[in-house]
Amino acid sequence: MIALSISAGAATKLAAICRDALPREAAGFLLGRVDDGIAIVTDIEPARESATDIGSFAIPDHELRRAAAYAADRGERIVALYHSHPSGETRLSASDRAALRHSRWPWVIVTVAMDGGDATLSGYAPGEGGIAIRITTIDPAIPR
Repeated sequence: MIALSISAGAATKLAAICRDALPREAAGFLLGRVDDGIAIVTDIEPARESATDIGSFAIPDHELRRAAAYAADRGERIVALYHSHPSGETRLSASDRAALRHSRWPWVIVTVAMDGGDATLSGYAPGEGGIAIRITTIDPAIPR
C-alpha cells in the first residue's frame, strides 16, 4: 500500500483527538478497508493508556487487540497507526523510524502545534527508511 485516503469526518475527528491530548502525544488506530492498494480510512479509534510521558507514546498490546476486535465487529480492519507530534515536527523522529521498521501498518503523524492551530497529516510506509506515502483528504491541513 502506498496511499491512504481519509474521509473528511475521520480527519476532523483525528485532529480533535490530537488537540485534546495536548501537551501529550495522542496515538491510536485508523480503521477502514483497503481497495486496490489504497487504505480508505473511515473511523479513528484512540489507543487508551498510550501517552504516559510528554514527548513519547506506546500502544499497549491489549489496545491493539481491542481495536482489531472493534474494527472486525464493524466489518473493518486497522489500516494504519497514528500519533501526534505536539512539537510541530512533520518528520519521523529517530525512535519513530526505529519502531516503524517493525510495524505491520503505515504510520500517520498528526502535527498539531501547542497553540492548537491547524493539524497536518504526514504518512510513512512501514519498513526500512520510513518512505513517505500519499495521503488524500478534502484538505490536508485540517482547520481548527
